[in-house]
Amino acid sequence: MKKGSLSLSMNAIVILILAITLLGLGLSFMRGMFGKMTEKMTAAVNVYELENPPTDDNQFTVAPPDLLSKGDTEKIIFAFLNNDPSPDPDPCALDTITCQSGNDECPEGIEDEGYLTWDAENYDMKRGQVMRWTVAVAPADSGDSFESAPPLCTYLCSAVMDCGDYGEWKKEFILTYSS
Repeated sequence: MKKGSLSLSMNAIVILILAITLLGLGLSFMRGMFGKMTEKMTAAVNVYELENPPTDDNQFTVAPPDLLSKGDTEKIIFAFLNNDPSPDPDPCALDTITCQSGNDECPEGIEDEGYLTWDAENYDMKRGQVMRWTVAVAPADSGDSFESAPPLCTYLCSAVMDCGDYGEWKKEFILTYSS
């Protein structure tokens, strides 16, 4: 009788160890799969959150698309779709943003004075990948430049996306500061 109960408990221990091992492996596999799916879903959702997503015909977009008023927005979102056919594409960066006003009373060089700030770092992008750049728009009253400015300053701005040998893309937009 003792021998039978001893072999039963040994079998039970072996089965229990195997069950715990398989459960651990299954949970690790599921965590890895959910991690990969979450990454892909986040990237896809980020692209669909764009008001004006880039396409094959329009690789470089800006949102809001045309007229930006400082009272309406605190950020500008640029998106770029990389269609570089080379096997090792050059990194891309939102290189420069320049703004000019037609009114002499409006401050010039708002991009140099920190009214527009963004990450100008180069990013490696795969073919078909969409990247977003957020440009922070500081309020007109955050610096001395707008002290003697008229109540409305409108700028024609131009942003340049630089992807090395693949090329440069330019997007123009209008930015209005009202004080």
